[in-house]
Amino acid sequence: MSFVVIRTKSLIAMPHRLIFYLAILIYAISAICNEGFYHPDEHYQLIEFSEFKSGNNKPADLAWEFNEKIRPGLQPFIFYLLTNLLDMLSLTNPYTVMLVVRLITAFIALFVIRAFIEATSMYVNPKLSLAYTIASYFLWYIPFLSVRFSSENYAVLTFILGLVIFLRCKGNRMYFSLGMLLGLSFLFRFQMAFMSLGLIGWLVFVKKIRPYNLVLVFLGGLGVVNIGVLIDYWLYGTFTYTFLNYFTANILKDVASTFGVSPWHFYLTEFLSVGIYPISLIIVFSFLILIKTDSKNILVWVLVPFLLIHTIVPHKELRFLFPVAPFVPLILILSLQNYIAGKTLSKFRLFLAKCALFVILIINTTALLIAMVSPADQEGRIRITKYISENFTGPVILWHFKSLNLYKPINASQQFYYNKNVHEIDFEAYKQGSDRFIKGKTNLLIVNKRTKSTDSYLFEILNLKLLESGIPPWVSELKKKFRYGDSGESFELYLIENK
Repeated sequence: MSFVVIRTKSLIAMPHRLIFYLAILIYAISAICNEGFYHPDEHYQLIEFSEFKSGNNKPADLAWEFNEKIRPGLQPFIFYLLTNLLDMLSLTNPYTVMLVVRLITAFIALFVIRAFIEATSMYVNPKLSLAYTIASYFLWYIPFLSVRFSSENYAVLTFILGLVIFLRCKGNRMYFSLGMLLGLSFLFRFQMAFMSLGLIGWLVFVKKIRPYNLVLVFLGGLGVVNIGVLIDYWLYGTFTYTFLNYFTANILKDVASTFGVSPWHFYLTEFLSVGIYPISLIIVFSFLILIKTDSKNILVWVLVPFLLIHTIVPHKELRFLFPVAPFVPLILILSLQNYIAGKTLSKFRLFLAKCALFVILIINTTALLIAMVSPADQEGRIRITKYISENFTGPVILWHFKSLNLYKPINASQQFYYNKNVHEIDFEAYKQGSDRFIKGKTNLLIVNKRTKSTDSYLFEILNLKLLESGIPPWVSELKKKFRYGDSGESFELYLIENK
């Protein structure tokens, strides 16, 4: 790396251990509370694909990506193995299964983050070591993202593990292992190829590694990718290169753009808004400082191609940049080191800096608390279905408006959380005089805050009892007070009682 090596001592001091123990607690709470999926792809292209191999789903009911064969089978395969193992232990409840999966993911993330901190600690000024450790575990969105069984999360964790091996190991085998982990990262998420290309560019032009070692990197990556082909055969029943299918569908045919296009500055403006001001602004400026002061830095070479490609591609979603998240703490520390190098701060400026840091800590802690206890989405959809599953064993009629179908938010089938006792009916049926309303069965109504406002007549003509909120009310209030972002989409479940 192009950093100046400042120290080589491992992080064994007591404060770092205490921070790690605290991280275990916070990540465990996040795994418990962050129920559901952040984005439908996290569920419908992983969990439901695995359900197909378990015999619980049909190809016609799956997301369109299945028929196009553009998603790798690696994560569905991992989930398939986990569910079969849990089934042997008599753990079949879908909510329990996903909790176990999130806890396992959290443990993996903690292991990788700790390894990365130790591998890069020699480049961090000892005076900033504790701050680096704290930021690496507790930057407000990192625990939330780290417990997700998503392609973005597993892709970046394997990529970081490759960097750890590169930084801590020696010899030719290290380059082969690095290639294998880069290949694994690619199989989790194809877009990680641009991070890998940036790393390879750094190895060639900055590190100037021997051609033989570069060949080892490619051989390691190619071997894993070909194993991925075998796993794809397990999923699709035919030999295919899913990454080529993905390139054809989303790049050549530009299918991705049918789901919306955004201007080039989308990621910048969206991150500044969603990333919690002023933390998001500090992160952006820190990365610019790092580029200016240390253009040969490995993080610059790895992240710039990744960011540029995503800026160019018309279809943009903020989650596409989630793999950048774990690198942010190191970016913050290194840019600060580079900025203050050789400078002497007056007592007044130092006082202002400490005050600003205190305010930022308060903001980050508040955002961390909210993210830690919130469902994965802005609705609490799975939190509501879990409540129904745990509290109603008999037949249930779940009334909803068309856009609020709990068990089928998109056209693809949701077999994993399927509840045979629940019969969903569009509320329009009530207006048409349905005789199934409140007769011999438990009748529930699902609304969100927006529907509750526009269809307030429901609360005048019906006797409704609030049973559960998708997002806990105190969390919603905390979001409002700190302008964390409350979209008004939080679900509420009501029991329709006889008058």
